[in-house]
Amino acid sequence: MRPGKREQREFEYIRKLLRRANFVSKEQLKTRILEFIDYPNRTMAKPFK
Repeated sequence: MRPGKREQREFEYIRKLLRRANFVSKEQLKTRILEFIDYPNRTMAKPFK
């Protein structure tokens, strides 16, 4: 089963995030990933008309 567009975008976001990152703990990594995903949702998301 192929992932949908949303899953592909999230995967690309996470890949970009991890490309040059250095994390001390798994919790720090998890927090950073969630913040990275949340940013476009807060700034670029628009409601349906």
